[in-house]
Amino acid sequence: MLRCYVMLKTVEKIHGRRGKTFLLKLLRGSREYSVEKAVWEFDLVPLWGALYRMERVEIESLMAELTEKGWIYIEDVSTGGYTFPFVHISRQGRAELASLNETEENRLNSYLEQACFVQKSPEVSNEGILLDNILFYLVGLLELWKNHASKNMDLTDLIGQMDPEFTTAEMLNKLLYRSTPVKLQEQFREPYVVNIVCYQLSNQVRQLLSVLPEQESMVIRSRYQVKDSMYRPLIDIMKHYGLMERDVQYTVKRFLSHFANRSYIERYPFVAAIVDLLAESLGLEDSSSLSPVRDTAQVTYEMYQNGRTISEIAKERGLAVSTIYAHFARLIPKFRISLDEILPAERIANILQAADTTGGVSLRAIKEQLPSDYNYGEIRLVMELERNWKAA
Repeated sequence: MLRCYVMLKTVEKIHGRRGKTFLLKLLRGSREYSVEKAVWEFDLVPLWGALYRMERVEIESLMAELTEKGWIYIEDVSTGGYTFPFVHISRQGRAELASLNETEENRLNSYLEQACFVQKSPEVSNEGILLDNILFYLVGLLELWKNHASKNMDLTDLIGQMDPEFTTAEMLNKLLYRSTPVKLQEQFREPYVVNIVCYQLSNQVRQLLSVLPEQESMVIRSRYQVKDSMYRPLIDIMKHYGLMERDVQYTVKRFLSHFANRSYIERYPFVAAIVDLLAESLGLEDSSSLSPVRDTAQVTYEMYQNGRTISEIAKERGLAVSTIYAHFARLIPKFRISLDEILPAERIANILQAADTTGGVSLRAIKEQLPSDYNYGEIRLVMELERNWKAA
């Protein structure tokens, strides 16, 4: 029912002002200027890209199902001397939406929280997942410490209030011990010392957040529940910045990657302490080998090796098909994959023929010579590998 709610809610907002093609582009998260402009015009965040994990044909099937039930309909609308088939929501559809609003709106918000923060992107490595976990509990401990009553607890009581797994509790113990001044380390579990260490760590967390780009800083505050004056719930952040679910995932991934960036390690004692702790816990001889984020093309290659098709890889990773083809422009030479393993020989021949016809001056000119089911990603892949062609 959540998918049904998303489509009905979107159609209600664009009722009689946009068509079927626009609706498909919007729900799949198109970045076309006309779509982005309409997102703000009709207040379509966070519906924008809400169904990006679905194939186009699946969304069309959902649309057909709602049309058959009489909840939405297509009606020609004349504007500027032209007639366009715009999407409308029926009275019956509005009644159904009203009945879904109370439960499904909360489910949509919950889904976005879960999809962005619980499901891990395949590009986040095992090291990155461990890093994310330790940051989550560390910030939770610091937030708990801010409670006046908690300031009188020793470290064992403070960590015990969060009830983390044994391994996480051990890592927190080590981190706080190493952050304790040497002269106080013998007393480091006592409330007085815990106050000093938590205060210092809180300042270092704030210092790190202050140098991040604003959008990234806001998402991370939401991710780790840093409830300072800048804190906002995720849905508010998405609406404020016009973000989609995949934008939030990318922002979290980018933040984690900072912990393998030498400049961040050198500038911030907090980052250096976390990295050293992780390297030791993972048995790494050198912290520079820590990789919280995996190479995006490598992830594509591993999924391809496991038998996934291009469209399946794109759907599972929430990326455009053209992006996956761009990965193969790197993967084919690196792993000596044959191009015709990725694309049927007939499609390769058709693209090359279209390039010969147009002189290969642009991707657009080549695409115009081909059937509509050809996309720019596969055209670029063929041109770069077969013709060593680069767009101007």
